[in-house]
Amino acid sequence: MDEVFLQAALLQPPTILGRRLKPFSAGHVFVLDAIGNKALFSRRNSLQNLLQTLLVCCQSWRENSCMFGVIPSSAGFLCDPAGHAEALRKVESWGRGLRLRPGARRLLQAELQVYVRAFTRRAEHWDIAEKRGYWKLRVPWPFGLVTSLVIGTKGALTLEQAWDLPLGFAWCLCDAIGNLNGTNTLITPDEQKAREAVRAGPAPRPRLGKDKHGSR
Repeated sequence: MDEVFLQAALLQPPTILGRRLKPFSAGHVFVLDAIGNKALFSRRNSLQNLLQTLLVCCQSWRENSCMFGVIPSSAGFLCDPAGHAEALRKVESWGRGLRLRPGARRLLQAELQVYVRAFTRRAEHWDIAEKRGYWKLRVPWPFGLVTSLVIGTKGALTLEQAWDLPLGFAWCLCDAIGNLNGTNTLITPDEQKAREAVRAGPAPRPRLGKDKHGSR
């Protein structure tokens, strides 16, 4: 658990294709889901999908909500054509050189997956947390997480800051707030070792063999 908190507090985002990414956040999860981009959860992706993912992860919540926002119309809410045209231009320009590079798509996907895994580590909890329904939300979980952060910090974090907070750090912050409020479901390092020992089962008993005199 301690290592998870340490990494969440100090982790810095990488540079991919010469572009510095933002820390992976709840805002990125929400925007990628809103535009139907499943590149981070699929093994088969087009280069364009991966570049779109890279673009989203290079931008803040404010930048993404402007670029991929929706506008009201008589037909309902529609994607902002100007923002999507700008996104398409960027993705196309980033991809021109890559299409001629062998293995570029697989390498980009691998680097994005490493980046996301690093920023989504979280401390382990006892199962009782799930039974009590702490994370059984009836709203999209990024909304629930951001709401918990704003309320839990009593407004010290703004809504925009909460959307941009590194995801692993956001979870750790919620865990710390819950712990201070008496919701103690975190598994300590000693408890984790004990649990792993129980899962492994008892050590095998040594087999008794015959000694050189033939006795046991």
